[in-house]
Amino acid sequence: MYIDRVKLSDMDYILSWIKDIWGEHDYIPHVWRRWMKEGEFLAIYDNEKPIAIWHIKWLGDTAWFEGMRVKPEYQGRGLAKKANIYSLDLARQKGCRRAMLITMKDNLPAQKSLESIGFVRAAKYTILRVDDLSVLEPKKFNIGLSWNQLTSKYYRLADNNYIMAWRRSPWIFLPVYRDAYNRIYRNDRIYVDDGVAITGPTIQLGGENYIYVRYLDALSIDGYLDILGALKEVSDKKGISKLYGYIPSDPELIEMVKGVHEVDEEKTFYVYKYDL
Repeated sequence: MYIDRVKLSDMDYILSWIKDIWGEHDYIPHVWRRWMKEGEFLAIYDNEKPIAIWHIKWLGDTAWFEGMRVKPEYQGRGLAKKANIYSLDLARQKGCRRAMLITMKDNLPAQKSLESIGFVRAAKYTILRVDDLSVLEPKKFNIGLSWNQLTSKYYRLADNNYIMAWRRSPWIFLPVYRDAYNRIYRNDRIYVDDGVAITGPTIQLGGENYIYVRYLDALSIDGYLDILGALKEVSDKKGISKLYGYIPSDPELIEMVKGVHEVDEEKTFYVYKYDL
C-alpha cells in the first residue's frame, strides 16, 4: 500500500464504492472536482486502486482534514489512522500550528483512532434545524456584538473560543479569539438581551434555502425565543422560512431548546484538534 494524490482516472472507481457508506447523502460527489484543484486530495492505494480517500484544506495556520472514506471491506485495518498520521506530517511541513476535523458522536472507532495519535476533543455541537420560522414573532435586535459583551455574560463561545464555523462552509470550524472574532462581519453578530447568534450566507439543503446560523446561544428560554425572533426578522428580509445551524451541545442549552423545538441529539458532532 502507498499514499498518493487522487488522479482524475480514479474517480469512477472511488464513486462506485463511496455510495455504500453514506449513500445519497454523501457530499463528496459534489465537491471532488474542486478538491482536485485545491489543497491535498489524497488516497491510499492497494494494487493500484484507491481504497481510502481524504482531503486536506490549508487555512492559514490550520490544516483542516475532511472527507475521510475507507472502502467497506478495508475498514477496521487502521487506514484512517495511517492517513491522519501522514496528514499531520504534511501539516508540519507546511508550518501549520494545528490540525482540526470533525466526527459524528456515534463514530466511536474514528474517535478512538484520533485520540490514540494525540487528537483531543475541543468542542461538541448539536445541529439545530427549524423548518418553519413563519410561526415565530419577529424580534428587533442589535448588531455588532463585541467580544467584551460576549465574554461579560456566560455564553458558551467564550469558554470554547478556539473554534468557530468558517463563514464560507457549514462544516469547517476555526479558532476564535478577540481579533478573529472582531473580523466577523458586524451584521453577522446579532444579539438580544439574553441571546446571541452568528450568521452566515444562505445555504441550500435538499434544494431548499436555509438561513445559516454558525453559532446560537441563549441564557434563558426568553432569550432563546427572542434570538429566534431576531433570526426570523433576518430571514424574512431574505425570503426564507427555514433555519439550519449549530448550538453548543451543553445539557442546559439542549434542554432549553427541547422545550421549543425537536432536537435530535444523534446529530451531534465533536470537533477535534491536534496542536503541532
